[in-house]
Amino acid sequence: MKKWAAVIVCAALCLAVCVGGALIALSVLRSPQTEESRYILRDFGGQLALFEPDSEAPIARYDVYTALLPEEDAAMLREGVPVTDQAQLQRLLEDLGL
Repeated sequence: MKKWAAVIVCAALCLAVCVGGALIALSVLRSPQTEESRYILRDFGGQLALFEPDSEAPIARYDVYTALLPEEDAAMLREGVPVTDQAQLQRLLEDLGL
């Protein structure tokens, strides 16, 4: 009986961490941008990619498939998410699964 209780507690903690991570990613993606964007993070052929503003060719592609992300995140990435600096880029990449 104690074994099942431990499994249930572990499963609940894992679920809480996953939901928390998704909420953090969503809040970062939705945060208003006041500074000029150095980069744009967006979908490119179904993968997460980094672009310079006004560029059609990505400067980096990541092994994150946008079809596997929550629909709200995927929709925002289809439009493009402005990124102001390397620290914000790192946070977004971590929140999106890298």
